[in-house]
Amino acid sequence: VENEISGLVIGIPYHPSGDDLPHTRVVRNYVKQVSESKAFSLLRHPVPFIYCDETNTTLEAHTDLLEDNKNDKTYGFWSSRRAPTKVEISKRKQQIDMQSAVCILDRYLSIMKREIKTIREIKQ
Repeated sequence: VENEISGLVIGIPYHPSGDDLPHTRVVRNYVKQVSESKAFSLLRHPVPFIYCDETNTTLEAHTDLLEDNKNDKTYGFWSSRRAPTKVEISKRKQQIDMQSAVCILDRYLSIMKREIKTIREIKQ
């Protein structure tokens, strides 16, 4: 249905081999706590949590941000010889986290598009 939440995409870390990492369990436990919380149970239409592999999304985010900001003078402290301030480091971490979330959602949507295309081809 258009403009309704149909699920919450959660980035989950895996080893490049596909095996779980110690942090994988932390994410799963957190999702379990949220799904069992009183606030979540009060939703009119609870939605499923959808795990999406977040492998290398931080690297993708760095690359995307460097490309997007290569001409941005405020971005220069990462390429200058001076050490960045704590505020600059914090701001940069927030930018990377936000861009990583975009990468995770983009990855999930790409997978869904391929699956829809496959289903349509099977039906024909």
